[in-house]
Amino acid sequence: MSSSSETLVIIGDRGLPSKCVCGERGHLFKWVEDAIYEEVEDALPKLGIMANEIVKAKAEINELNVAMQELKEDAMQRKRVICKLKRLWKMCFLWLCVITI
Repeated sequence: MSSSSETLVIIGDRGLPSKCVCGERGHLFKWVEDAIYEEVEDALPKLGIMANEIVKAKAEINELNVAMQELKEDAMQRKRVICKLKRLWKMCFLWLCVITI
């Protein structure tokens, strides 16, 4: 069914071409829909990888936020303990003064 005037040209480049099939830079032709489709098709795996990295980064941020909240709570608890110890120290000092007098 194919005639001798029909030739099948396979272009190895995907996406928007930079050179013609003959090797020249001038007379380029490729259907825009095909070129854009190939560009998007080639970009999809990269976008999937980026999406996975974003999910991992968000999970890490959540873990860090939880750790930071735990550290804040620990710091507040230690601050309360220090305040109690200061009051105890003042009471001891006051009793020592009373006993000395």
